[in-house]
Amino acid sequence: MKNDAKKPPATNAERQRAHRQRVRGRLAGMAPPAAPKKPAPKPSRLKRLVALERELSALVSEYDDWLQALPKNLVESENADRLRETIRHLQTALDAVEAIEPPQVGR
Repeated sequence: MKNDAKKPPATNAERQRAHRQRVRGRLAGMAPPAAPKKPAPKPSRLKRLVALERELSALVSEYDDWLQALPKNLVESENADRLRETIRHLQTALDAVEAIEPPQVGR
């Protein structure tokens, strides 16, 4: 009676060949790999500047709301001082961004 089990490959070359055949067999019914996607285009500098201005404005507002919501016993606390300092720095940054007048390319 013959043994129907396959003999394991004896050499490295035979093992590699068997592996390549198994991979080809698995890939035979598959679609070719999709082309890599192009990265989304970056928004224009002006749009990014406007978005930065909006974000800074929102942060100033959020920190100010936080400061206003502090209980009376914490209004003079170290945390309140840090909130005021943060608001001041954010407001300075917002003022600087608002003052920017980017160059315009004429067409």
